[in-house]
Amino acid sequence: MYSSSAKAITRGFPRVLMNVDWDLAISRFFIRLQSDLKDNLVGIVIPDGEVYESNVLVIVTEEGSRMAVSRILRIAGEIEDMFGGRVVISPYIALEGEENVIKAFKEASRGGS
Repeated sequence: MYSSSAKAITRGFPRVLMNVDWDLAISRFFIRLQSDLKDNLVGIVIPDGEVYESNVLVIVTEEGSRMAVSRILRIAGEIEDMFGGRVVISPYIALEGEENVIKAFKEASRGGS
């Protein structure tokens, strides 16, 4: 049975937690991004597979984009190290207005392409 907090995290699309390391790593990645990028982080999208050779889309504001790339890659590396290389986070970084990129990741998240 799912707790009400777990339902709130899914935000409309049920997600089966299969790979515990991946789910923990991506949760920590998101929390670190929120802490580091603050209002410059719009959100993340996690597709079911790879899109543009990436496994997570990080959406940032235009004003935050200059400093975001190096910070996002540093955080991804730190999280990978935390999991001893069992998890690879390969972020694609997009601006909030890049609708084609965001659409591609969202469609992959629902199993469509």
